[in-house]
Amino acid sequence: MEKQKDRKKIIVIVGSARCSMRVIKLAKELGKQLCDNNFRLATGGLGGVMEAVFAGAYQSSKYKEGDTIGVLPVYNPKIANAYTDIVIPSGLGFSRNTILVSMGVAVVAIAGGAGTLSEISLAYQLHKPIVLIRSSGGWTKKISNLLGLSDSLDHRKNSLIKSVSSVNEAVEYLKKITKTVKKYEPCWI
Repeated sequence: MEKQKDRKKIIVIVGSARCSMRVIKLAKELGKQLCDNNFRLATGGLGGVMEAVFAGAYQSSKYKEGDTIGVLPVYNPKIANAYTDIVIPSGLGFSRNTILVSMGVAVVAIAGGAGTLSEISLAYQLHKPIVLIRSSGGWTKKISNLLGLSDSLDHRKNSLIKSVSSVNEAVEYLKKITKTVKKYEPCWI
């Protein structure tokens, strides 16, 4: 059996489809820094945080075509934002969140409403490391406040959850933890 090809690690970014310019700026910076650090990015492929993260990736000097992956809730690939390189038109509605979250070695949440909350919960169930950028607001801030001194959503302690205050802190944490996470490690072991 041949050695498996060395693939870039995928970071999934979840967050608000409609958000403030402050959150857009934060998401762009996150996308650029993640791409600068040789990560591939996956989102829901639509607007708001999803589009801003991909736009930021395009600003990176290390960006290569294929670094942005969008898992759409519908079958129509034309609704993907302009920065989506690989379009996956799932047709699964909100169920596409499971596919999206399962793709990454870690999940970063920026702001967010109910959809983001469901993605954070799915990431937890799939034992994915989760980074919450609390300064972005929304469910990300609410969960950060609920965690307090804990690093878990419940007694099972399924996932590492880290609440951070900045993009720099998020990226440094991701660089550290993804060194020990295998690229496509099964979560059901």
